Amino acid sequence: QGTTVHWKWDGGQSAEVVASDDDRDVREGVVTSLPGMFAKNWFTLETPDGAVQVYATTATFPAVKLGDHIRVTGVASLVTAGPRLRIAATKDVQVIGSGAAEARRVSASDLGESDLFSLVEISGEVSAGTGRKFTVNDGTGDASISLPLSVKKPRLTASVTGTVRGIVVRSKDSVVIRPRSADDLQLTLPDAAPPETTGAVLGASTAQAKTTTQNPPAQTVVASNDQRRTLMTLLPLGGAALLLSGWLWYRKRHALDVNGEG
Repeated sequence: QGTTVHWKWDGGQSAEVVASDDDRDVREGVVTSLPGMFAKNWFTLETPDGAVQVYATTATFPAVKLGDHIRVTGVASLVTAGPRLRIAATKDVQVIGSGAAEARRVSASDLGESDLFSLVEISGEVSAGTGRKFTVNDGTGDASISLPLSVKKPRLTASVTGTVRGIVVRSKDSVVIRPRSADDLQLTLPDAAPPETTGAVLGASTAQAKTTTQNPPAQTVVASNDQRRTLMTLLPLGGAALLLSGWLWYRKRHALDVNGEG
């Protein structure tokens, strides 16, 4: 028989941690984040009773994948970060099936400490923030998004909308959504202005003109070569004809001089 321990958050919201007589609890659920996504010593598990952080002080986690259905045996507690299940050995985590990790849609106005370690998604208008943070406004308020170092912050401009998924974690006195990877950011950027048609046509015409100037058509080159060959053939014949005509004129003139004619 287990006993139910009621804990109170500073915000007044309650959570339950069920512990067995030897302070070890058994939970089954779906893996929603992996060791190393945020820290190497914990990952998150979505159970029928709510989300929990699976934590290891010295133990090594077995290989698990997103969507795996696992059974975890560990010590249940409620720490500042949220509900935690601490394992003592690798064998305390057993993979019993596989599936998909589905995000639960939330609104910014309802997002709170009761969602800690849950996989959620929110859609709306995205606004740039400071550092590695930005916000998503879904019409009910602003939800804070905090990127881990493994996820590059997108370049945010005006009129950016989209959907962000991630794990809800505590950040000082509030909660934030922390994407697990770049795939959790589905943002729609505004369309770029199309180029001016006139400029594009003029540019194409100019480029074509340059190409035509630098590379004349093949048939023009062939015609020029034929004309050159013809000219080179006719020049010697013309010279020979000129010499023959001159020689005949000289003979005729010499014959007249000898005969006393002229």
